[in-house]
Amino acid sequence: MRRRAAAGLADADAIVARLQAGLDWLAQRGQRNQVIVALGDSAPLAMRFVASGDPTSVRALVLISVTGELSADADRQALAGLKRPLLDVFAERDSDAVIGGAQARLAAAREAGSDRYVQRRIAGATLDFPGQEAQLLATIRAWLNANAAGNETGE
Repeated sequence: MRRRAAAGLADADAIVARLQAGLDWLAQRGQRNQVIVALGDSAPLAMRFVASGDPTSVRALVLISVTGELSADADRQALAGLKRPLLDVFAERDSDAVIGGAQARLAAAREAGSDRYVQRRIAGATLDFPGQEAQLLATIRAWLNANAAGNETGE
């Protein structure tokens, strides 16, 4: 499941364009209650995209197994400017980069004054959540129900 996105992040404009295209596609189908879920290295980019304010349809942001601390100036500015709920979820025995940065991410969010930031650790889970997928999904679903619930539309 886990893939290193660092090489892909070199082309941030293309990633942002794909994010926007996905949001536009959902909007064209009547889905106005949108949430972005980002994994690993792509999480800070998704957070900065949402914090830019352009995707007004995005109700919340879920970051899974964020590598690092969100310590770059752009990340701290995004945290400070993020007006939407943000869930930072990771495995109890995730990679060293994820675990090592968890406390720093929480501190960065507090320092930025981000009162909509929530961090959750999935107890007993290991890297990529094998055998704990249901717990991961239940955690995200419960958080979304409390923070981004709305009318769902479908075709």
